[in-house]
Amino acid sequence: MINNMHADPLLDTYLQDIAAFDRLDAVAEQAVIRRLRTGCRTARQELVHAHLHVVVCVAREFVDSGLPMLDLIEEGNLGLLRTVDRFRPEFGCRFATYARHWIRQAIRQAITDKVRPVRLPAYLVGQIRRWRQAVQRGETGGPELAQRLGISAANMPLVSRLATVSERRAPCQLEEHPAPEEACPEAALCSAESQGVLRRAVAGLSPRDAAIIRHRFGLDGHPALSPTQVAAVFGLSRERIGQIERAVLERLRPTLAAAGVG
Repeated sequence: MINNMHADPLLDTYLQDIAAFDRLDAVAEQAVIRRLRTGCRTARQELVHAHLHVVVCVAREFVDSGLPMLDLIEEGNLGLLRTVDRFRPEFGCRFATYARHWIRQAIRQAITDKVRPVRLPAYLVGQIRRWRQAVQRGETGGPELAQRLGISAANMPLVSRLATVSERRAPCQLEEHPAPEEACPEAALCSAESQGVLRRAVAGLSPRDAAIIRHRFGLDGHPALSPTQVAAVFGLSRERIGQIERAVLERLRPTLAAAGVG
């Protein structure tokens, strides 16, 4: 049973409604997915209903984002529907593991689109950054710290508060916008002219390795993901994704080189 998060009658009703849907164990999930791949509409509905509780669990991570809980759930449900179209059993992971990433992405995108960020003057942003870094180093916050950092006594309460808020929200922002060097270390493989060569080479890999490379480099309609994001999709560690990626690219290198890629 999912705990209620707010005294919202509509939310309470929704949680009661989705609690009536049966969850799927691994065997039942595989059976539903097999039916789904034959075009069975009821199978699609069963898969979605069985994972509505996953959307709620993910939405709870964003309760302080500025969007109402029901809006977060609605956006997450759209991500869940898209997951049904993306998922393949040969990915080697449970549907829920795969779905969590795309549900989370859908909610984050909605927050980015719908919640207007507070725009701060550049000098204040710098003060917030210096304050947060000092506190992380273990320095005691207060008038003495503000003086050392060149922050006026009048601004100190505001800087301290904003530093706390930005620190709490930073993980989502950092994960949503990975550094360019993390997003695609093999620049040659991300160019448009190399996509067809890479796609043909990936076709000869094992189903799981092929799926990881497709997600990593944005093949076959998948957006290119960072190693951290791919790890979340497949329920593996970031280090393991890196190992698989390096091993696969090493195996593909002769094929890619023969085609003049990389």
